[in-house]
Amino acid sequence: MQVERYIFFPKCAERFGLVSPGLLLEGRDEDGEQGMLHSALQVLAEVHERAFQAAPGAGRDVRKHLSSVRSSILEGVRVLFSHVIPQNYPQPHSHPMWQLAEQLGATVALSTSLQVTHVVSGSTQTDKVHWAREQGRHLVSPGWLHAAACLWRRMAEADYPVDGSEEQPRLTPEEDLQAALAAAGGGAGPPSSAEL
Repeated sequence: MQVERYIFFPKCAERFGLVSPGLLLEGRDEDGEQGMLHSALQVLAEVHERAFQAAPGAGRDVRKHLSSVRSSILEGVRVLFSHVIPQNYPQPHSHPMWQLAEQLGATVALSTSLQVTHVVSGSTQTDKVHWAREQGRHLVSPGWLHAAACLWRRMAEADYPVDGSEEQPRLTPEEDLQAALAAAGGGAGPPSSAEL
């Protein structure tokens, strides 16, 4: 179970190259009801309960219960990506955002349809975004998926509007992996803007 960094001391923020001064200097702690630690505790308590209610043996494998909880987060959601997966991406279903959506229980659509419930977009000016507005579909930024994965719950769509602020140069799969490793505490770090 991966959790976001808990940045309390300023030196921790500095070590990981974060802009945040840390919770200590902000004079607060994370939200006791909505924060990452509380969310992790809730998930672990549910998995614990499921595992010990299951029959001994394979039924107590917590990995299966974690996967089950994770795949129910966006159950019933049908996602359509716009300006998130590069058009020339060799196999869209292997893109990390597509895989993340599926891990959370969502189904991914390739085109607009009546079954699409959410358009996840990194830009405000695409045909799919205009379609979502016309059809009254949820229109959210990629941060909505990341937050759901991090906090293990469906997030309020209104908190993740598409405002174009996430528009940035596309990373190659290698650069994306390097940045992910750096964010997780390993690797050499994300490429500088000069390298992009």
